[in-house]
Amino acid sequence: MMEAPTLAERLSLTDGNVLTDSVSGRKLVLDPAGVAFYDVFTRHGTGPGALRELTTRFLVPPDRAAADYAAFVDLIDQGQRCEGSILPGAHHAVLEPTSACNGQCPHCYHNEHGTRWPDDQFARILDQVERGGIKSVSITGGEVFSAHFTDKFFALAEQLRERGVAVASVSTNATFLTEDVRDKILTALPTTTVFRISLDALRGPLLDRIRPGYRHLSDPYAPIADLDTAGYPLVCTTNLFGEQTVDGVLEIGEHLRRYTNLRAWNLRMAVPVHFGTGERTDNPARRRQLFGTRPHPTLGLRFYAAVLREHARAAYPYDVRMGNHLMTSALRNPHVLTAKGDGHPCREDAALVTLKASGQVTQCPILTELAPELTMGSLHDDNDVLAPGYEDRLPLTGLHTTDMGCHTCPLLTLCGGGCRLYALGYDQGLTGCDLPARALLTWMVTDPDRILRDHWPAYHARLLALLPDVERVPTDASAAGGDR
Repeated sequence: MMEAPTLAERLSLTDGNVLTDSVSGRKLVLDPAGVAFYDVFTRHGTGPGALRELTTRFLVPPDRAAADYAAFVDLIDQGQRCEGSILPGAHHAVLEPTSACNGQCPHCYHNEHGTRWPDDQFARILDQVERGGIKSVSITGGEVFSAHFTDKFFALAEQLRERGVAVASVSTNATFLTEDVRDKILTALPTTTVFRISLDALRGPLLDRIRPGYRHLSDPYAPIADLDTAGYPLVCTTNLFGEQTVDGVLEIGEHLRRYTNLRAWNLRMAVPVHFGTGERTDNPARRRQLFGTRPHPTLGLRFYAAVLREHARAAYPYDVRMGNHLMTSALRNPHVLTAKGDGHPCREDAALVTLKASGQVTQCPILTELAPELTMGSLHDDNDVLAPGYEDRLPLTGLHTTDMGCHTCPLLTLCGGGCRLYALGYDQGLTGCDLPARALLTWMVTDPDRILRDHWPAYHARLLALLPDVERVPTDASAAGGDR
């Protein structure tokens, strides 16, 4: 097991005011007072010397200095908490105790929906989680609040609490968030738990097609609002798979403005696990469920352009994360953009581990759906699959951009290697190109419609400044995304 670095070891300050956590990947832009507080922290930590210096430096009473400093340390030390859509980083696992779900979503990455952890194996599996040094988990499915699993979910949450493992986030399609389930959540989970809600369409024919559970709810969003009111952070994700209209997606963004605790709206292309032809579509039921073929890597661009124009007109009060490389929070703080050199392409998730419903242990939840061989083994067959040092046995350990086509790509300093799921989903291979990322970054740099240059010129200038070889960047995002 890797020894967890101390807070001081995890943090670094770049560009004078950008604080980066090497474990979570989170970046904070500090104001002048924050920079001063961080200077005190680097020299005194949380010891008495810090308060003595702060009272003298800022001419405030000791109790005021103590309260402000405690709040600052809490801000920079996220521990094993999710921050918006960012997972905690190291010592974190995704638990997928069930793959069963009521939805029929075309972008769902599961190849089947019939597996779950055996009831008599929960304690043994969680014992392995504890022995592996896992400090926090994200629970996903399947749908963990569906009727077949609700009681087991809350039993799982209780067993994790008893073992000192934090539930950092829960993923749900929210179609089973009844008042009864809501009340159990309020009792069982702390308000630091982030609820990650998949919302791919508002009430209407499309939503009914992909999430039939909504048909029976008079107000499908009331329980989500209740969690928001109770103080739970929310992250909503809209997967783009070709059926949505631009206006329909903008309607989702407008709807989300009503939530007080919405931290992020992820707007991203669905990973094409089941699109196209070949063995992944051999199942007749899956073929009938599909809405189309594998989308072109540039599919997301028209949605991102519309969202940016809307953001320029009336700024979204939450961070909109488009693809893996464009965030509205960075538009107003362009200094959070820093060059990404050669390294592991997964960056923040290089140490992530997932415990699948089938028992397979892999890196991220979709990985074995695309490449079944990328597994560490089975929870059911090996009591030591999460033994100390498991991080060195993760399927993508050793993957490095110097061994990939990325090494000579002019966009590397912005991309950092891209996502391996998209590389596999677009038949580029494990070390190949993340075509949607390449198309997005090409579009951002060339800015063909002048959206960035007209509204956020400092951000666009920062993009160009980070590219050592900007003249080699393709001028057309369609070509950058590949001809498909």
